[in-house]
Amino acid sequence: MNDPLSNLEEKHGQQSVGALAANIYAGALAEADTRRQAFWATVAALASRGTATGRRPGGRMTVAPIIDALLEKEWDALLFNSQKGLAPMLGWRLVYHTLRSKGSQAGFPDRVLVRDRVIFAELKRDDGKPSPAQKEWLDGLAAAGAEAYLWRPADLNEIATILSKRWKFEKTIDGQRILRSELTSYMPQSLWVAGKGRADEATA
Repeated sequence: MNDPLSNLEEKHGQQSVGALAANIYAGALAEADTRRQAFWATVAALASRGTATGRRPGGRMTVAPIIDALLEKEWDALLFNSQKGLAPMLGWRLVYHTLRSKGSQAGFPDRVLVRDRVIFAELKRDDGKPSPAQKEWLDGLAAAGAEAYLWRPADLNEIATILSKRWKFEKTIDGQRILRSELTSYMPQSLWVAGKGRADEATA
């Protein structure tokens, strides 16, 4: 069976997740307009360093204003564009999005990703807040044991980490949800915690 992630890992060897993300985004520079070129350059620099310009209370990364200014539709395209988006480049080929909300229940997450596990992701601008209906869906999914996130542009490096490995989404003894591999475990700050919100905001 042709495994996109295995092919990607073979192609890129031992590159770090950050460097891989940098290469993916830097590759779009040639066909971008001036504003997008500045954005791609900023993303590539951040991803290759694995750092950012500063940190807000709770430890979440802050980045250049040009990233903060992205519209949700633009942010969605940068992650899920079928040709150069981060998710398909990391093997997430099955991605669901409700194109027309008429007739659908309000608040359902923006994207459902399927590969070796299922992820529900709500996308917001860096200063965006989920609506009550969106919170209800995220709370319900998280309480049912689903892997649900609220992602903002400042979370780019973390998103690359979440999507790059074949993590197992598990519950710890104390009830927390974490991502675990054979060698390590990881607690994403953008993970939605039922009744509390994002992990970084719930512990801030």
